[in-house]
Formats: sequence, structure tokens, C-alpha cells
Amino acid sequence: MKRCFKLACVALFIVQTCHLQAQDIKIKLSAKKAVFENQDFSIDKVLDCRENKMMIGLVQRGLKNRKRVAKMHKGIVFQFEKFISKSLRSIENPTYRILLIVRKLEIAESSLRYNEKASLKVIYDFYAVHEKQYKRIYRSNEYYTNTSMLDVTSSHDNLIEKSILDALNNIIKTDWRKKLPVIDVESYQEMTAIRSFKYPILSAVDLKKGIYLTLDDFRKNDPKDLDFKYTENHEEHTAKIEKSGGMIVVHDASGNPEKVTWRIWGFSTGQQVYIRNSHGNFVRLERKNNSFYFKDFIRMVESTKNRAGFGGLIGERKEYSMFRLDLTSGEFIYTGG
Repeated sequence: MKRCFKLACVALFIVQTCHLQAQDIKIKLSAKKAVFENQDFSIDKVLDCRENKMMIGLVQRGLKNRKRVAKMHKGIVFQFEKFISKSLRSIENPTYRILLIVRKLEIAESSLRYNEKASLKVIYDFYAVHEKQYKRIYRSNEYYTNTSMLDVTSSHDNLIEKSILDALNNIIKTDWRKKLPVIDVESYQEMTAIRSFKYPILSAVDLKKGIYLTLDDFRKNDPKDLDFKYTENHEEHTAKIEKSGGMIVVHDASGNPEKVTWRIWGFSTGQQVYIRNSHGNFVRLERKNNSFYFKDFIRMVESTKNRAGFGGLIGERKEYSMFRLDLTSGEFIYTGG
């Protein structure tokens, strides 16, 4: 009796699993001929480096708009590589070989008054293989697009196809070839590591110039007071890691200068970010994959012993080490080195 009951439960589980899997929506991409002027590269490989590889989102089906899991037929890598190979002009001996990494791809649907709305969010990274090293030449800002109609489920393939072609068009417009020699090198492990995009600063391509009054301003890539100057000893200069002190000056509505140094968290020049460390000085923040680091000093007390064996303090020295900024708490985490 017990055995029959167990077998019945297993059979029911299998039937339900098959039923649920049968309800999954599989999305396929169709080739779209794309011609890029002066195309000297090929997309050799696509990698799926998303946090959640189980699905790409949820869609609504039926009269009751029941939620269904959406996936790419045979996976993102298969669909993207097939789409790119049939859409892009084939180059026999490309000057550059590029890898496309899908960091984020999410589709969603919602019901409107008379129809439905479909939306897509993606983040793509493009890496050039330069002298057998991986260098990121382009990251798409979080790409968002949407459309609306009576039944939008069939439109997701078009939205994804458009996002790929738009990203390729943007690569053509950039001058990444000139910058390639000075772009930081990443190992294969670093390049393919899972990235979190919990905060907008993690997906931002361009840094906005201005002052961060709080950590949250930095996380949102949303600085304030765009017109400011950083000065030290009353002489304007570019902030450097070895410089200390200094102040930030902004102007009020009447044009009067106002010092705000001790009320800010940090600032951005548009190319570099500087934050105020635990000593009250500004230090440059450097990005490494999905984290931010800065170099700062630790005061080390030095002592010595005389011939009688009595110790004594002879002063202090500064020892520089690396710290990581914890984006969630704002704490400085000692990493050594």
C-alpha cells in the first residue's frame, strides 16, 4: 500500500513538472541583415554571465494573463551566436576579434487598459582580444525599451534583436581602437565573473561630474552641484592620491563661494572619483570589475630599544595599503597590499 502511494506521488510530481515545463515560453531570434561601414571585427563568441541563468523573465498568457516563465530556445548563447552569424557580414581575416558578454537580460509584461506592454532591460559588455589579452572596449548603458499591443509576447524577439544591433552600432561610433593599448587587462576569470547591478553606479558607463553629498548619491551616480572647484592651499590643482587636505568650493544662487568640504562624501571630475577617507583627505577611487578600491595610509608607530633594554617611541611612519569600499554599508574594508 505504501509503495503504491509513493509511486503515485512520484507520478504526480513528474506530470506536474512536465506540465509546468510545457508552459514555458521559448523565444527564438530571427536574422536581420546588418551592414556596418568599415567593419573590421567579428563577434567570435557569446558568453552568458548573468546572475540568473534559469530564465529571462515572465510573460502573460491566456485570457487570465497567467504568468509563464520565458527562456531563450536552447539558451542565450545559441540564439545570440546564431543571430549574429546570420546578421553580420562574415569577415575572413578580421583585424579584431570580439567577445560579447550578456551581463543582464530581463523581459517583462504588464497589462494596460486596452492592451499589454512588453519591456526589455539588457547590459552587454564587449571585449576585444588584444595580444592574447581581454580588454573591455564597450559597455552598453542599461538599455531599456518597450512596446505595447494587444498581445506583446511575440514582440520580445524583436526587442532583443534591436538591442543587439543598437549595441553594435554604438561600438562602431566609439574610438575604442585608439584607446585599446591603454585599456586595463582582465583575466578570463575576471571577465566572466558574475556582476551585480544592484546600484546604478555598477552599470554606469559614464561618470557624472559633481559632488556626492552622501554614499547614496554615489551609488545612484547622481552627484549634486555640477559647478565646483577643488583647491588646496588656495591653489587650484587636479586632486591626486598623495595630496591631502584641500576643500571643495561651490557657488550659491548669488554667485558667492561657499566651502563645503566637510559636508560632502566625495566628488567626481567626470573621469575620476575621489572620496574622503577616514583621515579627512580626498583619495582616488579605482574600479576593479564589480568593486571600488582606494589606496590609503595606516599610521604605524615605530619603537626601539636601547642598550639597557628599555623601549622608547621614536615616531610614526605611514604605510600605504589597499581598501575596498563596501557599497552596501559604506565601510572601508582593509584588503592589504
